[in-house]
Amino acid sequence: MLAAEKAGCWSDALALYEQALQNEAPAGDAPAGPGRPPAAGGPEAQALPGGCAGAGGAGLTAAQRGHLHCLLQMGHLQGMLAQVDGWAVGSAGAPPPPGPGH
Repeated sequence: MLAAEKAGCWSDALALYEQALQNEAPAGDAPAGPGRPPAAGGPEAQALPGGCAGAGGAGLTAAQRGHLHCLLQMGHLQGMLAQVDGWAVGSAGAPPPPGPGH
């Protein structure tokens, strides 16, 4: 992943992070992919840089942070927002946030 990032191959790095997210899923559970974070408070949960905690205090995994970084570098800002909203809803069990104009 780091080699792809350093080379500026953001689509390749994104694909590798997506694969890592799918591999993070606990045994017997659905894949972690988009909108499906790892179990909150699990061993794979890490604090955000600077010691900040994510939604619900669980933080983001390295794969989630890398995935978002790739989307940012590729200019996929709407995709980033959708991904974070999906992870937040999945980890908090809260209803999805209202769409634009609500």
